[in-house]
Amino acid sequence: MTRLDDQIETARDAGRASPSTPERTAKAAYLEHLEQAQRYMEQIKVALIRHRDDIVERGRVDWADVGDLAHVNDDLSDVVEFLGGTDA
Repeated sequence: MTRLDDQIETARDAGRASPSTPERTAKAAYLEHLEQAQRYMEQIKVALIRHRDDIVERGRVDWADVGDLAHVNDDLSDVVEFLGGTDA
């Protein structure tokens, strides 16, 4: 596990609802959402590889493939901008 994974697990444990603390903490909720975002990033990587492999197997690229990736790039650009990053 990485240091971030350890922090997520610790915060999750500390922020879990219990009979004495029925509400989870903002930090625990944030870290849970961060962990989910990281899972989405891994799913995106796998999906892009699968998309590419399908094209390689077909042996050709068509405009629908181009449109697929243009749409993905537009959405990812919005996410990067929202998070305060720079659009490459």
